[in-house]
Amino acid sequence: MIRTAPPSKISLKIIRRLNYARRKRYIPARGDQSSAITSGWVPPHLLFAQILNNRQSYHVQLAALRKNGLEDPFEITHEVKQHSMKIIEKFGDKTELGKAVVLLRSIILSNRRFMIGESFHYGLAIEEGGLNIRRSKDPNAPIRQIYGSPLPKTLLTAPPVLRSAACLEFSFLLTVLLRASGIKAHLEGQAEHVHVSALLDGKGHEIDAVFLEFKSAAFRETETDHKYTAVHYANKGSILLAQGQKEEALLSLHLALEIDPECGQAWHNLGVYHKRDGNPGLAMKCYEKALEIDPRNARAWRNVAVILFEQGKIEEAKEMIRTVIQIDPLLLDHKEFRNVLRSLDKPSELIP
Repeated sequence: MIRTAPPSKISLKIIRRLNYARRKRYIPARGDQSSAITSGWVPPHLLFAQILNNRQSYHVQLAALRKNGLEDPFEITHEVKQHSMKIIEKFGDKTELGKAVVLLRSIILSNRRFMIGESFHYGLAIEEGGLNIRRSKDPNAPIRQIYGSPLPKTLLTAPPVLRSAACLEFSFLLTVLLRASGIKAHLEGQAEHVHVSALLDGKGHEIDAVFLEFKSAAFRETETDHKYTAVHYANKGSILLAQGQKEEALLSLHLALEIDPECGQAWHNLGVYHKRDGNPGLAMKCYEKALEIDPRNARAWRNVAVILFEQGKIEEAKEMIRTVIQIDPLLLDHKEFRNVLRSLDKPSELIP
């Protein structure tokens, strides 16, 4: 029999955050810190204080980080220019729409296709100059074992057998290829799934390199590079942590938050880091910050539920579980989460 502990200050704050999110209808109701660059590590309490007190300075931080050799997923390298020019000269036409179509064809698998109007467009074969990049989120995929989170340059130069990418990596590559051909493009979307927004021949389009959607959509002039550069580092930190490279993972997560203090994915991944490092209290603070930024972050709610359960706060954990089910029921299939459900007296009561 598990003894229920009284709610802690942190868990009460989480409950209040949940109630606030419900009132705002985010979820349905029931029924200047740059020392990490040189030192490689910042004490967590200082990181929290300095990031939260300097949230307006990320543009300055980004410039400083780039000057110090920051990985830039939006860099238009020689390899990017060469691929864009070669593919467009061989297959494209003079319209921006035609250029965008063939550039998307050049990065996807040759047996995949997307539709524009009533016409299907297949990926280019390797002998035609296509990259044939496979979709993979596996942190231990060979390309990630070597490069971490692969940049566009990496995907262009890696041997074909190694080429694989997740949603954000696909989108980085397509964005820089479009920009190299003179097309306005930037990233949009949530942390879990992004797409490319492009202005083609004066008309806005939404291009999804993973789900292969190419459709008309409003285009707005905006700058999102700093935001998704931070997400790149947040993802890289998660990959390094999964590979057991804890110090490198922590540095990458700190860099993500230096670039964008409001990067919810970085706060969430930093919480995962501290949980694995044996500090659930600090992990809870990170999850709380992630949920303040995005109250629909189901993974953060799930991880809060696991910590509350381990602390004996069963009723509060159940409340978090219900929230996860309402936002993303697929997350029930997580190992730690399954263990929590199995340990409850009547888990079926939580699942509709």
